[in-house]
Amino acid sequence: MKKVIAEKIEVNSQAIEYITYNYILETLKVTFQHGKEYIYFSVDNNTFLSMKSSDSIGKFFNKNIKNHFKFS
Repeated sequence: MKKVIAEKIEVNSQAIEYITYNYILETLKVTFQHGKEYIYFSVDNNTFLSMKSSDSIGKFFNKNIKNHFKFS
């Protein structure tokens, strides 16, 4: 059985193009439609899974990720 280390998802959003999550490092990379990328640190697996299954990834990002996690 192969263990998933990272997952990249294309997002249907006006602002976000892709999200990429690393399960081991607990980092979330958000790639925006305009090309900028930010990496958010210490994003736990449950937060990512909730984001991935939310009705609106953009709204989830604004409410639960942005301004809640350190980024670079």
